[in-house]
Amino acid sequence: MSLCFVSRAFVLDTDNNILLIKHQDDSPRVLPGGHLEENENPSRALRREIKEELGIGIQILWIRNRTNDDAVMMLPLPVSMQELEYYDEEKDALVRKCEFWYFVRAENTDLKEEKKEVKESKRFSISELLNLESPKEIFQSTKDILEQNEDLLELL
Repeated sequence: MSLCFVSRAFVLDTDNNILLIKHQDDSPRVLPGGHLEENENPSRALRREIKEELGIGIQILWIRNRTNDDAVMMLPLPVSMQELEYYDEEKDALVRKCEFWYFVRAENTDLKEEKKEVKESKRFSISELLNLESPKEIFQSTKDILEQNEDLLELL
């Protein structure tokens, strides 16, 4: 079983609502993002995936690395990194993923709903997200990250 890498984002609009998407009508809502391609770094993959899925540009928010070494490219830091392992019924196999999660601001809120990869998108306030009861709607770790960063989100 190999490990694949994924970048996902809390896409915030101007009111700090967070966007969740569904890839299929019967699938759970998830944070937008996707798999890294070969030789692609996590932040570049995130920008590409958001553009592909939603047709919008993003700005990765407030967590930045700095260096004076020209040989080192510093990347935006994710707010969370996690490794998941689960059984995928469609593939009939165990799947391992390492996910990088970021807070990002949408450059515009005019989503391209005709994108084939996304069947539905919906914005939720942070309090609405924290109160979603169905575990299928959103991962528990998403709620944990929002609760841990609630004070910081109010400053954005």
